[in-house]
Amino acid sequence: MGSIPGICAFLSLSLSAADAQSSVVRGRVVLQGDGQALPYTTVTLLSQGTQRLTSDSGTFVMIDLPPGELRLRFKRIGFAPKDTLVVLAPSATLRIQVEMTPLAISLPAVVVSGRCTNETPFEPKSAILAELFDQVNQHAERMTLLATAKPFVMRAASVGGVRDPKKPFVPMRVDTLERGPLPVVRYEPKRVARRGTGAYQLVALVARTNRMPSDSRHIADYTHQTRFREVVPGIPVMFEWELRNVFRNGSAPFVQTGTVFDIRWTDSTRAKIDTVRRFH
Repeated sequence: MGSIPGICAFLSLSLSAADAQSSVVRGRVVLQGDGQALPYTTVTLLSQGTQRLTSDSGTFVMIDLPPGELRLRFKRIGFAPKDTLVVLAPSATLRIQVEMTPLAISLPAVVVSGRCTNETPFEPKSAILAELFDQVNQHAERMTLLATAKPFVMRAASVGGVRDPKKPFVPMRVDTLERGPLPVVRYEPKRVARRGTGAYQLVALVARTNRMPSDSRHIADYTHQTRFREVVPGIPVMFEWELRNVFRNGSAPFVQTGTVFDIRWTDSTRAKIDTVRRFH
């Protein structure tokens, strides 16, 4: 029985020693050349797979890191990704500044066409398409990190009705919507339509689906146009949209439009009224 306190003391000392060995990295991400801060840049600790965003002043801090070599990866839409290798001494705080270079490419307008199959295409992707999809993926990663670290809700006005060019537009449905930044239902591969509720900076998106699922035979054509606006520097959100359904029976199309008019940063589930960002 007398040995139990000794074991506890040994474990306590071992844990304290491990804590004392942990290190810290503090850094700032800037534009190469003029030192302008790059806020909301993704910082990834590759050995652990953890990610975070830099602050609105481009700074970040990582704590409780093991001593030794660590590789950090920095990514931001419109900039070439950058890997940085740091060496941490035990119980040390390392300060670094990372300079990022803008991507020297221009993405032209891209038209994607093809046939719907269950087969995986094996044709090589063009460099432009590969870069485009990487930028879109970066945006998705940064939006997820932002929504986790700094939750917010968006309020939008939505108007829907039949748009007949021969008659005045009369709204059939007027709603005020409130939604978070991330979709409620996750994307399912090979499923681009679902029956139910209806940068660079990312600027706009136009999508058209003219081969509708079998449960939507009455719709001949569906078009979705979206415009985006930054909610924080470098991270845009969907801010205006128009949905248009064209019917097979020749009746006038049904059109629904929406506009986000404010964004409220939240604390748990309560909105902070003094931190509303209004779109005009």
